[in-house]
Amino acid sequence: MKLKYEMSYIEIDGTLRAMPLFDDTDRRYVLHLNGTTADILKVLEQDVTEDEIVSALKKEYDATEEQLLPSIRKVVGMLREYGLLTE
Repeated sequence: MKLKYEMSYIEIDGTLRAMPLFDDTDRRYVLHLNGTTADILKVLEQDVTEDEIVSALKKEYDATEEQLLPSIRKVVGMLREYGLLTE
């Protein structure tokens, strides 16, 4: 899986936000990100599997796969729902 669109990142009032860059006036999204979500998006700039996302985040955080998977699956599910991922 991979992000379908390039993302533009900006920090506003201490909150990181991402906006997919695409030409579709009917859809506009601004994603409000916490640190984990931002890191997941950065990994998804490449074509990766769920296991590769876990591996990348385990290097960044002192967390187990069991601790990381719920957040990863939540973010990936949201991105799928909005049509922002390629499979």
